[in-house]
Parts: sequence; C-alpha cells; structure tokens
Amino acid sequence: MRNEHEAGWTPGAVSEANEELLSRVLKSTEDTFAEDKFHASLAFVIRAGEVLRVLHIYGEDSAAVQVQMVRLAMQIEQDKADALILVGECWSAPVDELGRYERPSESDSRVELLYVDLIQANGAVIHCYTSIERNGDDAWLGEWSMSSDFRNFSLTPVYMGWGHPVPEEWRTMTLNLVMEAKSQRQ
Repeated sequence: MRNEHEAGWTPGAVSEANEELLSRVLKSTEDTFAEDKFHASLAFVIRAGEVLRVLHIYGEDSAAVQVQMVRLAMQIEQDKADALILVGECWSAPVDELGRYERPSESDSRVELLYVDLIQANGAVIHCYTSIERNGDDAWLGEWSMSSDFRNFSLTPVYMGWGHPVPEEWRTMTLNLVMEAKSQRQ
C-alpha cells in the first residue's frame, strides 16, 4: 500500500461502463426490494466495467462486517478489480441527535435506508440512497438521492488498497483488522 496522504489528491471521473452498470444494479435493486421487501448486502467486484463476482456481505455485528470488508479488499486486490458496487440496507440518524455511543439503529430518530454505492479505484464515487418506508408487512422505497461526496469508514480497507486518502485513525484501526484477518487465513 502506498502513502495516500499526498497533497492535491483528486478523485477521477466515473467511467461510462460503470455508470451503465450502476443503472442496471439500481433497477435490479428496486425490483428485488419490490418483490421481497428487503435486500441482502451484496458487493459486485468489477474490472473494466464487467462484474467479476458477486459476494454476500454479512456479519452478526459491526466488527464482523468490518472483517468482511477487509476480506473484500483482499479479494479486490487478488482480482485486480478497479471498481466496486455495494448494495445494502442500513440505519441512519442525525449525528447531533445521537446520544454518546448510541448507534443510529438505537435512535428514536432513525431512518431505514437502502443504498447502492459505486466506488472506483480512481476515487470516483456515486452514492445512491433512498428511505425504506414500512407499514406492517408492506414496504416501499422513497425517492432516490445521489451524491459524489461520500466516505464510509467500513470501506477503509478498499480505499487503502487503492491508495485513496484516509484519516490516520481509520488507517490504524483498519491495519489492526487486516493483520487479524491475515492471521486467520493462515
């Protein structure tokens, strides 16, 4: 891994092939949610606009999911992948309304979200998300929002592998997880 704390680092542009792939994944995600009323967490590992593999991301808690992200980064490196699309559900809450050590899932002001994120090796990101509305057994999606300004601690192993800038505290925590994951593989 190279040192990514270089002054002037700027993300590149989203490739046309990956943007088209993201559109297809968004449509598939909407269709799956409309049928099943939920969506599993998936990682589409991509090279040159083609899906190399689809992985199921699952963990009993946030620490287990973070270990999955370390393993995902190792898979991306092995596959020489240049992009990743993540699909999943999460809880969100305004940070100023969270109590000390409170997770969004524990907050009274939480909102359930479905997200589809494209992350490229060149730093380009498209973060797509929508609220999940529920009433008994029925569920539906709100309007999609998109952003290109998105950073996620869980993806630190991927960012580091691709040489993206990461905060030093993210780097330290992630390197500890990488060492743990590598020792478990041996």
